Amino acid sequence: MQWLGGFLEGVGKAFKFCRTCHITHDERGEKINETFILRDLATHLMQLELINECPDLIKQFGVKNISVLQKINDFDVCTSLLHDPMHVLVEGVCITELKNLLQYATKVKKIDLAKLNKRILNFEYFFIDKDDKPNSINENHILNGSFPLSAGQMITLV
Repeated sequence: MQWLGGFLEGVGKAFKFCRTCHITHDERGEKINETFILRDLATHLMQLELINECPDLIKQFGVKNISVLQKINDFDVCTSLLHDPMHVLVEGVCITELKNLLQYATKVKKIDLAKLNKRILNFEYFFIDKDDKPNSINENHILNGSFPLSAGQMITLV
């Protein structure tokens, strides 16, 4: 969908990586519950014009070219493209919920993080999940909402 919409495919390379809003990677961790400025077609088209003049802006805007879909009357690539459920869940909802759950468990319920990690590491995972056993989590991971987990590990842990 990134490619089809004319957005950068490797979203880790873009400063404004989301094709729905203007969030940055830094803001993702610290301002997760705030409202962000949504992308709109007029700004999107203006960014494409600026990119034509200065291709270095591709990474800044997260946009690389006009989408073939723009030829469709009333089609808006900023609002009409579906998001991949795996990325929405694994790189968004699951991270936020895991962060909130672990903050509650360790701060409010006073569950010892070392004991929790030991239980996670020693859990009898189903054979299909054995290759995706989660890594240990420390307090910085919980505070930052930045977990050392692959997508498969995040799904297994959740």
